[in-house]
Amino acid sequence: MDKLVIGTRGSRLSLAQTKIVTDRLAELFPGLTLDIKTINTHGDLHQDARLVKADQVGVFVKEIDRALASGEIDAAVHSLKDVPTSQPDIIRISAIVERADPRDVLISRSGKKLAELPPYARIGTSSVRRKSQLLACRSDLDIVEMRGNVDGRIAKLDNSDYDAIVLAAAGVERLGLQNRITEYLPLSLMLPAPGQGALAIETRSNDKAAHEIISKLDDVGVKAAVEAERTVLSHIGGGCDVPLGILAKVEGAALKIDACITGSDGAVRYTYTQKGSVKLPEEAGLTLAEKMLMSKAMGIIVESSVRSALCGKLVMVTREEQPNDGLCSMLLERAAIPIYFPTMKTKLLLQKTAEDTIPDPHTYDAIVVTSKRSVPYLAASLGASKAGAKVIAVGDETKRFLEEYGIAVTYVPEDSSAKSIPAGIGKVKGTKILVINSARAENSLAEELTAMGAIVERINPYTIVQPQVSLARRNAVAGYKLDFITFASPSAVEGLLGIMGECASRLLSKCKVVCIGETTAKACIENGILVSGIARQHSIQGMVSCIEKIVEDGYRDGK
Repeated sequence: MDKLVIGTRGSRLSLAQTKIVTDRLAELFPGLTLDIKTINTHGDLHQDARLVKADQVGVFVKEIDRALASGEIDAAVHSLKDVPTSQPDIIRISAIVERADPRDVLISRSGKKLAELPPYARIGTSSVRRKSQLLACRSDLDIVEMRGNVDGRIAKLDNSDYDAIVLAAAGVERLGLQNRITEYLPLSLMLPAPGQGALAIETRSNDKAAHEIISKLDDVGVKAAVEAERTVLSHIGGGCDVPLGILAKVEGAALKIDACITGSDGAVRYTYTQKGSVKLPEEAGLTLAEKMLMSKAMGIIVESSVRSALCGKLVMVTREEQPNDGLCSMLLERAAIPIYFPTMKTKLLLQKTAEDTIPDPHTYDAIVVTSKRSVPYLAASLGASKAGAKVIAVGDETKRFLEEYGIAVTYVPEDSSAKSIPAGIGKVKGTKILVINSARAENSLAEELTAMGAIVERINPYTIVQPQVSLARRNAVAGYKLDFITFASPSAVEGLLGIMGECASRLLSKCKVVCIGETTAKACIENGILVSGIARQHSIQGMVSCIEKIVEDGYRDGK
């Protein structure tokens, strides 16, 4: 392997942390070409979202992990505390590099330490762990939600009425901002988050070459400590919503773990210590977790834990070459791991101009738009005028696109069949209807409406073709241990079968298949694919609900 593509977030801290990794790799492998690819994550794009809720989906890692799983990058650098304890089989942590200072620090505008801050001082933090431990020390404090990267939070402190903020020492130091630190908070007051200060480097489980390179950076002692911490977190079933403070230290051949669970108002705090062997960190962590679950702290754990039936489920999303829908986002919000795989590509047959051959939409009584791909063509034909015809949108996604283009939607049928259309039109016989869809789509909709007595014209401004997918990406996909594959159209089914070839049947036999509607399910069945679920609501929300029901039913059945 002569080139390694490393994915990371684009923040200053993430790039600084990635530089630590690339500098070490350059020393060990001077002939290795290292490319850095920055990826925006859900947490970066939605900084107004509360981490308490968002952490269940790993807001700072999942998009990067999707790029890793799909073969776009070879390795990923994360702050370990951002990495969910439940990881898909296709991804593994190949190295934990040396740990920076795991403590939290206080940065105050006045230069006063925590004990010196005035009564009811306003302190910014997004962490329930920090909030609960701060209140256990000083119940008068006003803890205020604060999101953003390290330098962004410091800027908010300087330009607002916050008295102080609390951050991880490691991040502040890696940015060279030590001069801003007012106080390193003692561990007796503030135990850190699991894995705080450590960096994790991930590779694909089936990429032996990348793993062999990255594993050279692994720090055995740090790895043992953080494995113990993360075992505790995993076993008590929490993320950032559980106020767990924990730190494991290596003392020769022994491992010592200190932990605490603190109530949200700081009034109750339970502390624990566990000793074990460096060689058996998971065993030590499991013993400590069981102590917590058998103690009074269980009430705090249950109260703060938010679980998702889809947590850790690996879901392949077969969509367009450049997807523009919310399915991946919905899966992320439920802690699933969406793996996007392109199976379709739109090929234009008409240009998006009013001068092209799309007929004048004003001459029709009703216009049926079957896909979001048709919306730009209709909008171009309408120009600045409004549609006089009733506009029927097949699917919520199509409706959303039409409305974004300023086109009012009259009706959204239950499905794409002709029998559902009349409810939005009224009288069908003698009604002039324009159907806009793909050249690849079956003509059954137009034919059935014609049989009902409508005067139907069908226009196909685009068609669907298979995209080019690299051999490396196909090989990576073939090795996935998927829980689900989703199909939103017959073209997606055909595309996956065509791209994966002989590997398709093996891939499909190992997971459950969920379809957006009966037409797509029919395409699966005709190709010998077993369908596990069809969305009741023919939308991406419907598919997610269908997957959730399958998982929950499996739990009830003990599967």
